[in-house]
Amino acid sequence: PRILSAAQERLTGSLSSAHANLNISSWASYFVRNMLTCVGRGGDGQRIRDQILEIMHRNHIKEVKGTWMEEWHQKLHNNTTPDDVPICEAYIAFLRSGGDNGVYWRHLADNGLSR
Repeated sequence: PRILSAAQERLTGSLSSAHANLNISSWASYFVRNMLTCVGRGGDGQRIRDQILEIMHRNHIKEVKGTWMEEWHQKLHNNTTPDDVPICEAYIAFLRSGGDNGVYWRHLADNGLSR
């Protein structure tokens, strides 16, 4: 996670700089904005992953093979992003609500994440 998140951060920084130097109405600007939607923001991926695993363990959340949680945990190993923190919080809120999907989606929306 550390190497990938650092590379993502460099890439998004380079794309942002390129966009700042382009005419906002140009085709190149359009393509740079679209590229940014395909790349995570970067950040301190290893720290984020470690904190999420700590939260999972503290809340006795088990990783069961073939479940959303197990797949998301594997995603954390390969592509951790800052958005994973509110996703983890939303999942815990979902569990505490007794499985209310609305609680999950509301927490994500409140933190600027969409479906």
